[in-house]
Amino acid sequence: MAIPRASESSIVWLLRGSLSLFLVSNGRTLELGRNLNELESTCFRGMQLKIQTYRHSTLARVMAFLTASRVITRGRTSGTDRAHITWLEHMLITRARRAGRSHLNNGNTPAEPTLSEADKADTHLFLREILQVLPLVGLRAFEIPVPVATPNASGGVTPTAPKMSDEPDTVIVPAQKDGFDDVFLGQNAWWAIRIGGGMIPKIKYIAAYQSNPISAVTHVAPVASIEPYGEDGKYKLIFSEPARPIGPIPFADAPSGSMQGPRYTTYARLMVAKKVADLFPK
Repeated sequence: MAIPRASESSIVWLLRGSLSLFLVSNGRTLELGRNLNELESTCFRGMQLKIQTYRHSTLARVMAFLTASRVITRGRTSGTDRAHITWLEHMLITRARRAGRSHLNNGNTPAEPTLSEADKADTHLFLREILQVLPLVGLRAFEIPVPVATPNASGGVTPTAPKMSDEPDTVIVPAQKDGFDDVFLGQNAWWAIRIGGGMIPKIKYIAAYQSNPISAVTHVAPVASIEPYGEDGKYKLIFSEPARPIGPIPFADAPSGSMQGPRYTTYARLMVAKKVADLFPK
């Protein structure tokens, strides 16, 4: 079912009987929650609320997993209640945090409720089916990422005398102060970067261009691994060691807009450049 919203978005509803667990994703941000009202009112009120949250999109896909309110499993009658939904929410949030492929809006992870072994087995089977289906509709926030490249996985030391080469091996990313401090320096990683497929095996280093008022390339780090991030073909770069300061290499007379997105250069040019224009010779 399609509703008027963004092509990059997907809203996934997981419904059992009159209880529901829903996931909302716009490609980079993920949110999970539950609503215990009647199914009919839950759909309309819940979708309206979440659509307002992701108003920047234009087309959403809504997918529902449905079962009867009471089902017979292995010869016994069972139903879905708040404990089952809470268990699913707990497991999905825990897995999403572990995967780290989306920004999770949920501030708290609900405690795992107590279920009988039989109920837990049934609900775990339902969870497994959810995790098998979601990638088919483009929602990969729960998949544990597998590196697509590991250029410095052994923690190689940054060379002090790089070899001169015209083959790009360094990506320079623009960074706002908060993201630079919290992520580039604080977490020794950077995301979500769009990288051309042909460049992925070539990247060995990542450098940060700090935007206004600094307007300069100031730090570089070797890349340990490159992993998929989000649902729209972007990547997360994990460093093999903390970023170290260089330069700085000022924007100077570079053409306007030169550093609004990722750019490629060589580590050798990065080490000798006096200004941003030196990094990208014509």
